[in-house]
Amino acid sequence: MSYIETRSEELKELHKIYNRNLPDVIIKLSNLAEVQRIAMISENKGIELSKFNIFPYKYSRLDHSFGMALILDNFKQEQKHIIEAMLHELATPSFSYSVNYLKTYFKLKDFLTPTLFDSIVGSDTLFENFFKGELSIHDICNYQKYGLGFAKFPKLSASHLERILHTAYFTKICDLQEIKDFYYDLSIGPNEDGEDEFCFSDIMTANKFCKLSIEVRQEV
Repeated sequence: MSYIETRSEELKELHKIYNRNLPDVIIKLSNLAEVQRIAMISENKGIELSKFNIFPYKYSRLDHSFGMALILDNFKQEQKHIIEAMLHELATPSFSYSVNYLKTYFKLKDFLTPTLFDSIVGSDTLFENFFKGELSIHDICNYQKYGLGFAKFPKLSASHLERILHTAYFTKICDLQEIKDFYYDLSIGPNEDGEDEFCFSDIMTANKFCKLSIEVRQEV
């Protein structure tokens, strides 16, 4: 069965809030074996498998990437940015980024993990379907330069937005209606640096979301 069919009912309801449509490019990418692999990798770094579990749910790297892509499509972003969202976790190791912590802690200079570039170049399927001169592999690999998708905190990017909303929902800090209230109040406008950023129309909603983001980050 495809990823789209195997999503839980709760996840489907959340994704419907992000975007009532499932764009063809997102469906096509989610069915590739290289992308399906990250459905097995925890967004929460596997903490839900430990005795210190603070996550009463499972949420994969593909769940997060899929949600991000839906958000960006809903806000009419370019297709290349939607593809970036879908592929940005492609090189995530099997045990998430815990291997990077080990590498840094033990100073393992010869311990190599594949990069996103390696993962894309090593896939004939991705080249065949998406890189026929229409997209630059370097744009995809430099996805972090796309601020609306991946800006660092405290700027509100699609990555942070999706992570805050799904964590709030699955930890039951917020119900579906509260998620909708946040999401439907969003628009895209210039921030203090003149860059596009997600922003709220209502100041009360913005204040409430700010408090939520702090609570969620304490959860994670």
